[in-house]
Amino acid sequence: MSGTVSAALGGRKPFRSPDYFSSLLDVPEGGQPSEGQQRIYATFNTYAEQSPPGRGLHIIAKGRVADGGVRNSTLGVEVYSPGRFFTFTGNVVRDEAIAYCQPLVDILIEQLRPNRSIAVTEIADPCPSPQITDETLCERICQSDANRAYYEGRVADWSSAYFALICAACLFSSDEAQVRRVVMASPLVQDAPPKGRETRAQKAERL
Repeated sequence: MSGTVSAALGGRKPFRSPDYFSSLLDVPEGGQPSEGQQRIYATFNTYAEQSPPGRGLHIIAKGRVADGGVRNSTLGVEVYSPGRFFTFTGNVVRDEAIAYCQPLVDILIEQLRPNRSIAVTEIADPCPSPQITDETLCERICQSDANRAYYEGRVADWSSAYFALICAACLFSSDEAQVRRVVMASPLVQDAPPKGRETRAQKAERL
């Protein structure tokens, strides 16, 4: 385990803190990670290691998960709540600093559990095939109130909303060109007032 992570999380002992969460991507024995799991791994650019069974990944990040987290056995994705202990293997897959990912985990939880009254097996795949139209991608992004606020630009922090909107789009489409089109055409980018000499569209292009 990296020294940074070991020091931050207390070494190899089981660890629990309200300021961290863990996402488990569980791969069936003899299987391969699904496209959705790979997309989640790519989106959360933070520390990741092999899970204790050796068939999946633990993604560790800073943030809080309410209501006990969520488990979707169909997708092989779990997000652990602060009340769960984290057990570390030290088999590092991505040796990055533990990043603050609250906006991302909020989006992921909403997509994994859009309606808390339905069963886990009834939850739709939040990472469907990328062969969808731009209009459909916009509709899927805006199904979440938080995502709709990002898309429409009803936010206080433009940069954070821009990053969150990209991540939300990537949950539904792996087509980079499509994600770019939809984000660049959003009211967040097109309608926001300029900051200094740079329009928001110019800033988005630069970023």
